[in-house]
Amino acid sequence: MNHLSLLQERFKTEFPYEAQHPLGLRLRRVLSWYERALQEGDDADAQFIFCWIAYNSAYGVDDSDLIKNGRPPIHELERQREFFEKLIPLDRQRRLREVLEKEVYGAIQTILENEYIYRAFWLFEKGELRFENWLDTLDAQQIRVARAYREADVSYILNTLFERLYVLRNQIIHGGATYRGKVNRSQVEEGAKVMIALMPYIAELMMDGADVDWGVATFPVITSD
Repeated sequence: MNHLSLLQERFKTEFPYEAQHPLGLRLRRVLSWYERALQEGDDADAQFIFCWIAYNSAYGVDDSDLIKNGRPPIHELERQREFFEKLIPLDRQRRLREVLEKEVYGAIQTILENEYIYRAFWLFEKGELRFENWLDTLDAQQIRVARAYREADVSYILNTLFERLYVLRNQIIHGGATYRGKVNRSQVEEGAKVMIALMPYIAELMMDGADVDWGVATFPVITSD
């Protein structure tokens, strides 16, 4: 039985009435989109998009109360950092660390070396002169990630990685890339590989943290009487 099948069986056992559990709805969405991503083995663009939907289902939080009270919604990268702060302490068996070190290490290095999914590069290209040293910061960040690997600093690795993947997500979702375009093959293929590898472990750790407050899921299911 593959990893997804094991997760689906566990989900059915532990969340038989998912609508009655705040985490159940999230997990049902996560697993459904991850399963869809796995069906796109020869299409990295589709794999990445479906994986990102699964990932967004995991970390996204309804900001309605903030907006209603006149406060700005939390930026996506900050929301992701908060998510990892809850997720990583649950990883007592160091599953994320093992994936990062053994399954997708090379893919992550390729992603970190790619300036086209580095936000400072694009800000400089758009005239923000304060980012003229983007190449130095790009190199410095790679050195810092290498140190994070040595120190087993999973938080820094994941946050840095997903800052890059978030730029890639924006390029694709906002129409800034061509479907199966040659100029962005590397980042899409490596990004899809990383997401495919990480998502089942993210779902598994969330199941381990059934008592954690993951926040109110976006667009909850509303039923009429």
